[in-house]
Amino acid sequence: PLGKGERAILDVEFWFLGDDQVSVRQMDKWSSELKNIIIENGGEWFGQLRTKSFYVMRVRLDQLLINKIIKLPQIASIERPSRAKLSVGHIKEQPIDDLDVFEPSPDAPGVLVIDSGIVPGHPLLSKAVGEAKSFIYGKTPVDQCGHGTSIAGLALYGDINKCIGDKNFYPDCWIFSARVLDENGKYYDQKLIESQFIKSLYLFTNQYPKIKIINISIGNADEIFGFGKRQFRWAYLIDEKLYELSRINKDLIIVVSAGNADEEPIYDNYPENIFYDESKLINPATSALAITVGSLSPGLDSNNPKNHPIAGHLGFPSPFTRTGPGLGGMIKPDLVEIGGDMVYPADYDSSIGVVTMNYEFVHQGLFVIDNGTSLSSAKISNLIAKLWNIFPSASANLIKALLISSCRIPKPILPNTLDLYLSQCCPSAINSEDKINSTYGYGIPNIDQAKSSDINKVILIDDSTIKLDSAKFYEIPLPESFYTTNGGRELSITLCFDPKTKITRGDSYLGCTMEFRLYRGSTLDELKAKYTKIIEEELDLDEVSSPKEIILSPKPRIRSKGCHQKGSRIIKRRPSYSDESLQIAVICRDKWIDDPEYEQKYAIVARVSHESSVDIYNPIKSRIESKIRARVRV
Repeated sequence: PLGKGERAILDVEFWFLGDDQVSVRQMDKWSSELKNIIIENGGEWFGQLRTKSFYVMRVRLDQLLINKIIKLPQIASIERPSRAKLSVGHIKEQPIDDLDVFEPSPDAPGVLVIDSGIVPGHPLLSKAVGEAKSFIYGKTPVDQCGHGTSIAGLALYGDINKCIGDKNFYPDCWIFSARVLDENGKYYDQKLIESQFIKSLYLFTNQYPKIKIINISIGNADEIFGFGKRQFRWAYLIDEKLYELSRINKDLIIVVSAGNADEEPIYDNYPENIFYDESKLINPATSALAITVGSLSPGLDSNNPKNHPIAGHLGFPSPFTRTGPGLGGMIKPDLVEIGGDMVYPADYDSSIGVVTMNYEFVHQGLFVIDNGTSLSSAKISNLIAKLWNIFPSASANLIKALLISSCRIPKPILPNTLDLYLSQCCPSAINSEDKINSTYGYGIPNIDQAKSSDINKVILIDDSTIKLDSAKFYEIPLPESFYTTNGGRELSITLCFDPKTKITRGDSYLGCTMEFRLYRGSTLDELKAKYTKIIEEELDLDEVSSPKEIILSPKPRIRSKGCHQKGSRIIKRRPSYSDESLQIAVICRDKWIDDPEYEQKYAIVARVSHESSVDIYNPIKSRIESKIRARVRV
């Protein structure tokens, strides 16, 4: 609420009528009338933004003016604009003379960092900067609070500790910077962050086609997602623009941080605090098509024996990380990475956290140590850049599917794994499926697992399209040795797609949904007949039992709510069946697109691995090639 005598910058949103010409004309008329009312009553008008699903304007009002216009029937909401919460860490000294710094490959992908700007002259950034622009009137592109510079450093190099140890800095990408935060790490009140996002997106991607990744390590800490809430405007814009760019074959991945929930005290209720309502995802982390990233502890001990790390174990969730689920129960965050820890009883400890670039390098040294999901999301941007260097022609869906396919869930928090000094305060655990999905998503990725097959690990991929209300089928010809050789076996399927979205649809935010099922010992003809009946009769797959289905975790009803899906299963004991091929069914259902010509883009990655050194790669490769030759002869 506004304080006494306060005149605040606010966002006023209309009830959205539609994006047809008549509706737009009516909303434009509302906008003109409201603008006149505000100016005539001493308010200020800064601008407006109309998209395919919302119409919002940025204004300055006092309480009397709010009371006047809130009575208008076309007004849907009046709210304060987005606010960012940032922190700057302390210094880690390292002379530049000891380090070898290289330039990125000319063909390396570009990462656009939408943040507080960067310091282009930083010795470890300067050779990799493509361009930096400011989207704040009267401000230069130079970072004045340090946040954007720290994000850019991690997006460039990933593990900066390793670079320092090796004394070699090889950047994996080019850095582009869009400054949207001021010197205090706050949003520019006279511009909608949604407008700044759209302008920076189009300006940079049109001018620099090499930009394939956008890192958004900022969010609105005042907009917390909750049960029954509709999608946030900024999150929806991300989904809308990613879909539009995909349809014109511009592949782009947007990485968003889950946000930090760092209200005190944390130490006496960890890990339960990360599941509180006030610790849920913030705008725009609920974007369905973006990769949302949470944070894990690095498992470091404090240099001060009086300070106790709150998480304290490598892979435990950071005490400040925000949790899902996302819109409609989607698994969010999608991924996690190391983002830091906190200590008790101190407020801050410079020995706990993530090493990154210091914007005040001239006076304070090259590096700082900081904490936050901002840092973990920047590290994921770096991994995506690494994958695109390896697979430069891959689609965004395939890159995401390869990355998610490589993920592992860290060891869950159980009561007996908590430190003694915390256990009396923390009887809770993270061992239920709901809590694991909402904390870790699909886990922490491994670039070595994502980039190639091995003798005992086979990665099969397809980057394709599918018609609405149809199914496609795949076969994995497993050799008998996969079943008969002792040792653990893993099966996993990952599916990523990028559908239309609509913020005004209450029945389904996604224009179409997709899901997959894994079977053994079936024929493709059997599956085609079964799925033809399922689609024609609009049956729920969960109600159609099949003794030959291999149930993967998370189960289909949970994973199929989102656009990024993975199901896996570890088989420890030797199964009763052997030398059976696996079959995958992929199904696409229309929700509201209603276009017989529409084809949904998707990528699927199947992973089959054995912990023993048994050769499964060559038998699978040989069987697939023989089937291809047979098709060619036909």
